[in-house]
This record gives sequence, structure tokens and C-alpha cells, in this order.
Amino acid sequence: MDLFRALAARRTDEVIVTTMTATLQWPLVSRHPLDFDFLAFGMGHASDFGLGLALARPERKTIVLKGDGGLLMSLGSLVTMGRHAPGNLMVLLMENRRYEITGGQTLPPRVDFAALARAAAARTTTTVTTTTAPPPNSHDDDDDEGPSATPEHPGED
Repeated sequence: MDLFRALAARRTDEVIVTTMTATLQWPLVSRHPLDFDFLAFGMGHASDFGLGLALARPERKTIVLKGDGGLLMSLGSLVTMGRHAPGNLMVLLMENRRYEITGGQTLPPRVDFAALARAAAARTTTTVTTTTAPPPNSHDDDDDEGPSATPEHPGED
């Protein structure tokens, strides 16, 4: 929740797409007309939807809040994001090492989400803790093309 509070405090006019557990937490810190709850449309596919928004609205940053279990259910989305490389797309990955929404089953222990994103051509990866958040426009001045991914590790300092 600390990450969500920090992001909401810095937000301007970005589209925020949430899925699964994030759809329960984000509304506690934000009630904005550009918040989009993607829960009902497919587990793991919020970044696919966010990619479409980023490509359709290149003048507006799109931030996707999703979990690590959902990303594992749609790894192909990383390659698709790398292929289209919208510089206005950021994926904040909540990494709790569980398929939380389906009962808390644990994920394989050696998954390196930042390495997966880099291998799929994410232009930057950054790891943050629950007490920090990148500003929504943190990559606006970059000359690099492509999406960014930010794994977030709850409970780490």
C-alpha cells in the first residue's frame, strides 16, 4: 500500500490500469476518472490492455499495476510489449511470490522478473520497495525507446 500511496501522491494525468489484488487496493488511495479496473476481463492480461492504451494514446502515460502470478500467466505479453516498445508504458509488478488471488499458491523460487523483462526488451527495469515509488513521469526525459518494468518487493527495505 505504501507504493500505491506514493504513486497516487505523484500522479498527474496518467491512465492507471489495475488487475487482480491491485483492484482491491488502488481504490483505497485513488478515485480518478483515469483509473481502470481490469479485474473482470482476464487474469494476467492487464499489461496487454495497458499496451493497447499506450499505443492508442501516445501522448498519455499508462501505468499498469499487476502481480507476479498474473505476469507468469501471460509471459508472452512481455515480448509483445518489447516488440511495440511504447515509451509511455510502465508496468509496476507487485512481487509477493504467490498466485494470491487464486489461493496463495507459491511461485517457483528462482523467477527473476527484472531479467525476464530485460530479455523481452524492456528499456529499463528498476526495483523499488514499498516505501518508494517512481514518479509517473520518471522516464519522460529518456531517449531510449520501449516500455519500462518495475518489480516491487513488498516488505523489503
